Amino acid sequence: MECHKVSVSQLEQEYLVARVENLKFGIFCRDVQHVYTQTINIARLCGQSSIFRGIVHIDGQMMTLIDL
Repeated sequence: MECHKVSVSQLEQEYLVARVENLKFGIFCRDVQHVYTQTINIARLCGQSSIFRGIVHIDGQMMTLIDL
């Protein structure tokens, strides 16, 4: 997934634009908590559906990682 930020003058008009293959998604920046470009260690979970990649530890919190 490639991400970039398109900014306009006000925060309510800033979006994170994500491209997943041929689809593009726009998400309000105020709804985005983290964008990481570095490597993240993923703990894989057995018996989960293919959409779940595993769990990650970020900023002191455990989070579920899904693959869109």
